[in-house]
Amino acid sequence: MKKLLYTVLILVLVLAAGIGFLPHSEEDLPDSGTPASGSAEESAQEPAETVVEIPSGEAAVHFIDVGQGDCTLIDVGEVEVLVDCGDRDHSAFVLDYLSGIVDGELDYLVATHPDSDHIGGIANVLRTFPVGTVIDSGAEKDTYSFLNYKEEVAKHPEILFIEDSDTAFKLGTGAWLRIIETGDGHEDVNDDSVVCLFRYGEILVLLTGDMGIGTEEENLSKFPEVDVLKAGHHGSAWSTGRDFLKKTKPKYVILSAGKDNDYGHPSEYTLQRIAEIGAEPYSTIDKGTIILKTDGKNIDFEFAGPTRAAIPSEETGAVSEVAEEAAAAVSAGETPSEAPYIGNANSLKFHHSWCSSVEDMAEHNKVPFDSREDAINAGYRPCQRCDP
Repeated sequence: MKKLLYTVLILVLVLAAGIGFLPHSEEDLPDSGTPASGSAEESAQEPAETVVEIPSGEAAVHFIDVGQGDCTLIDVGEVEVLVDCGDRDHSAFVLDYLSGIVDGELDYLVATHPDSDHIGGIANVLRTFPVGTVIDSGAEKDTYSFLNYKEEVAKHPEILFIEDSDTAFKLGTGAWLRIIETGDGHEDVNDDSVVCLFRYGEILVLLTGDMGIGTEEENLSKFPEVDVLKAGHHGSAWSTGRDFLKKTKPKYVILSAGKDNDYGHPSEYTLQRIAEIGAEPYSTIDKGTIILKTDGKNIDFEFAGPTRAAIPSEETGAVSEVAEEAAAAVSAGETPSEAPYIGNANSLKFHHSWCSSVEDMAEHNKVPFDSREDAINAGYRPCQRCDP
């Protein structure tokens, strides 16, 4: 009898152990993730932090000087990743810069969020280079730059268009682009920014778009220690917070901003927080385009020189005949709000007539324009808030 009981007990234990090795149901299986890797046809998963492949070659990260905007190019052999591309006014410069580096196809194009100082030139990039994959934040904005970008993407069905999620793309041996999902549907589209972590061997570079302090703090556990951080939102006081810097511990912080910009970027508060952790700040205002080069273990920087992104009309204050005619229209009694575009004679910026900046503008500074072209020809530049 005891032998029978022992036999039954052993059978029960064997069956119970066997059940543990049965395959999961389809519902329990992990999602295969967004199509990834160099061909964008199969999933890729970055190796564990303890497993580091040392590449045999050099990679470069170009923090391209586009004034008050963002544009970063990652170059790994024949694979290139462009993260944002500045505003429309710098398209020609960016395209010329890319043409000397991009080997045929631009493999990945990341639109971190729909602000024009980040994606204003994307449509021109799509028209110029074949693109493999576009990674988008999913956030939308009713502006010319955003609509122009989405319309251009729609013209290229061969492009794989995906919205950001936790995934990774292998760029080569020891080279990975990891997307860190920090949430969607924020009130401010800056906080929907696509966050990119580039790993090359032992070197990590973190790009956060315009992500603000609140979203940084909500996702602190997702961020590793890095070697290089591109400060969020051009060094705004409301980004690159103290807790975030303590968590990521960068040795270098890159700040992409325009000389004498209207926003005071980079903020002295942000610079103070960077100094507190002992990181070295490099700004495109002082250094121009900043090129990081690495063999996977060491980092070197090259600098193009002081900013080349200033707009001549801003420096000279020149007023064209079109601007003079527009000012004369005000004197003749034309109501500025009746015109589709309103320029500010003091700042030399122009806006949609409904832009909140127009309400704050002194009446004697309001200059009406019938078209965007008239405003541009008059030496005015577009407002980055309403993106006319």
